Amino acid sequence: MTLSSLCALNAAEKPRSYAGTNSTLLRRTLRMDRVRLAEEVVRRLSERYKQSLVERVGKGVPYRVFVATILSQRTRDEVTERVAERFLRRWGDVKALAAADVSEVQNAIKEVGLAPAKARYLVSAARIILQRFNSQIPKTEEELLSLPGVGQKTAGCVLVYAYGQAAIPVDTHVHRIANLLGLVKTKTPEQTRRQLQALLPRHLWLPVNRIFVLFGREICRQRKPACQSCPLADICPSAGGKETAPKQPERSAKKASTGG
Repeated sequence: MTLSSLCALNAAEKPRSYAGTNSTLLRRTLRMDRVRLAEEVVRRLSERYKQSLVERVGKGVPYRVFVATILSQRTRDEVTERVAERFLRRWGDVKALAAADVSEVQNAIKEVGLAPAKARYLVSAARIILQRFNSQIPKTEEELLSLPGVGQKTAGCVLVYAYGQAAIPVDTHVHRIANLLGLVKTKTPEQTRRQLQALLPRHLWLPVNRIFVLFGREICRQRKPACQSCPLADICPSAGGKETAPKQPERSAKKASTGG
């Protein structure tokens, strides 16, 4: 079963339909019950967003997912996909990447953001994976976080998209939208991750990253959100620009170099 199918199954486990409900009453009711609000959000957005870039490029293969996740940070999807496919044809597994020259890798990925740092991290991580993990991409958050250039978001993406493990990778889109929807009230992505995982039933964790990221890029944009065409307008407390997203926290030099 594919991750998209698994997410759809999980998202469909609990949510009920609110079609035809008075929108003012609906918004008031869901504000009082954030879990029910989250279930409805996941149900609606899962119908719209079926596959992320990392799923498309990664194809459920842990090494491909790891590479695609690293390359995608601070890079447009179309650029990431083109560079990742070229990269994976040249360095198709951990052993090949571990033997690569960092300067060659940097030249191969020069179109993506933060290419020098990503090249160093990819090669260094591959060498550690080869030596410590028998060429297998780690399957636990703790082991993934031990790799250079891997933060909570990258570790979470590998767990979700490579192994189908319940996690909530939080980037700026997930952080911003979760706050706009009133699911959390936080100042940093890490606070958002912790609060979402405490709030949401585990069967809702898998699709959160995919649907919030794609929704944030297409409709709930930070600048000029398309509230009039938003599928969540009737249940979103921020619809119409009544509320604003939290300011993005300043990032440390280390985290800014990887996107985490």
